[in-house]
Amino acid sequence: MMRLVGLLILGMAMYFTGVGLHITYLKYKDNNWHTYHPTRAPKNDAEQALYSASNVAKKMVARAILMSSPREAFHDDAIRLMPCFTDVEFAYDVDRDEGHAAHVEQHRLRPYTRRIWFLKSFFTLPKLEQASVVIHECSHIYCGTDDNAYNGENHFASLHEEEQRANADSVVAYITRGRTLT
Repeated sequence: MMRLVGLLILGMAMYFTGVGLHITYLKYKDNNWHTYHPTRAPKNDAEQALYSASNVAKKMVARAILMSSPREAFHDDAIRLMPCFTDVEFAYDVDRDEGHAAHVEQHRLRPYTRRIWFLKSFFTLPKLEQASVVIHECSHIYCGTDDNAYNGENHFASLHEEEQRANADSVVAYITRGRTLT
């Protein structure tokens, strides 16, 4: 009986601390998902694309931090993005197409879970666009942004200052072109 209680407590501790979460999430999605951590050497073409996009994104963020003033609106957001390139796990399925390149899935019981899901269309994008997708998804995790409007939409240019600060593609625009709030 004590052994059963001990195993139950261990199982609950693993569940609430995130240990074993990797397996739970991947089985929840389906069996075609693979995981990759950007600090690990890539083993295939998909992981090479994720590794390359992560490195390009990291350089873009570092450049934006160095080239901007701490007084600029998105400067702190750029600094908050840096842990994304070491702390986040990537999950990918090169055959799955859901109409977008990637997404972040936050689990309400484990909000500290940091995983970005990459889909088939991500791997067909040019490298700079892949890096922008990584930055976009990282901004959801580390800056708490939403998708109020996407760059290229008419509504994107007319976002108010507070909407820009809470918009993932506004962070990407700042990082990639040095655009500040007007």
